Amino acid sequence: MKIPSSSPSSFAAVLIGLFVYTAILSVGNRPAEKYEQRLLSVSTRSSNGLLPFGYARKNLLPWSELPATNSSDGDTAIFWAIPRSGGTTVREFYQCARLSIAHKAGVESRFGHHNQTTLERFEPAHTEVGQADIQLVNVDTTTVEGIDRARDLGLVPSGLANLISTDKLKYAVIELFDEAHRGRAIALFRHPVERLVSQFWYLKQATWEPGYRPNWAELDVEFWAWKVNVERNYAVKRLAGKGMADDATERDLRIAMRTLEEYFVVGLTERMDESLSRFNAVLRIDENNPTTKICKKHFFFDSVGVRKTNSVAHPVLNEMSQGWIALHDTNQLDVRLYYHAVRIFEEQADLPMYLRAAESMDWSQ
Repeated sequence: MKIPSSSPSSFAAVLIGLFVYTAILSVGNRPAEKYEQRLLSVSTRSSNGLLPFGYARKNLLPWSELPATNSSDGDTAIFWAIPRSGGTTVREFYQCARLSIAHKAGVESRFGHHNQTTLERFEPAHTEVGQADIQLVNVDTTTVEGIDRARDLGLVPSGLANLISTDKLKYAVIELFDEAHRGRAIALFRHPVERLVSQFWYLKQATWEPGYRPNWAELDVEFWAWKVNVERNYAVKRLAGKGMADDATERDLRIAMRTLEEYFVVGLTERMDESLSRFNAVLRIDENNPTTKICKKHFFFDSVGVRKTNSVAHPVLNEMSQGWIALHDTNQLDVRLYYHAVRIFEEQADLPMYLRAAESMDWSQ
C-alpha cells in the first residue's frame, strides 16, 4: 500500500478531522447523534479547502446551529431572493403566517411610513387568507440606499423584522448584521436555465417592474438566449462576493459552494412545500398552528389558491434546443452550483426532525 506523503497542512487537516469526529462520538446515544454525524459529512465535503466568503464567516450563523429556544428571542433570518425562483411566493406565505417582513413593500408611499425617521413595524392590511394582519417594517432592503437606511436605523438589533428579503446578499449581510447579531440565511434555488427563460418571458411584459424590457416583446427566446442575454453565473457571483460585471472563476464557484453548504438552509423551487417546512423549522414556525395550516393550504393545495405568485405562463424550452444550450454554456458555473444545492437539500432532509428532537432534550444533563 502506498503511504501518502505528509505535509503540515495535511497533518493539521487529519488532526482537525479526528478532533471533530471524536467530539461527535463523545456525545453519547442522543437522538440527534445520527444527524450530527451527517452534518460532519456535509462540513467536510471537498471544496478544495477554500473557506466560505468572509461576509458569511463573520455575520451569518452556520445552518446547523440550533435556533434560539425562545421564539420571542429568535434570530433574524435573511432570505436571499434569487430572481425568478419563487421569492414572491415565500414572502407572501410568511406575511400570511404573521412574520414581520423587511422588504421594499414597507416603504410604499400608500402606507405612509416611508418618511419616518425611526423604525416602525406596522400592519397595513388584512390578507385574503384567514384575514390575518400583514406585518411590515418601514425599510427597503432591496436597494443599497435602503439597506444603508435600515443599517442606520438599527434594523437587526431592534428585532422588529423576523425576515429580511433581499437580492443584495453580500451588501445586506455586511451592513445589517455583525458578530453580535448574526443572521440565519435561507434561499430557494431553481435550475439556472429555467430561471433565465422565466426571466425573459416575465420582463418582456412586466410593465410594473424597473427591469421591464419592452424591446424584448418581439424577440424569440432562442434568439434572445444566443444574442441578447448578458447574464452570466449570477448565483456564483453573489455568493462569492463578486460584482455582476466581474467574471466568475472556478475558485469563485468553490467559495460559493462552501458558503452555501455551511451557512444556508437550502430550498428548491420545484419542491416548494418541503422547502418551506425546512425554513419553518429554523424560523420557529409551528406547522400545526391554524394560521400556518390555512396559509399552506391556500398557497399549495387549494384549487383556487394554488398559485405561483408573480408567475407568467410560457412555453417550456426544450433541453436539446439551441437556446437551452446557449444559456447552459454561458452559465455553467451556476448550473454546477445548482446541482450542489440539490445535494445539500438532500443532506438537510432531516433538519426539521433534528430540531424538534434537540428542542425536546434537557441539555443540562
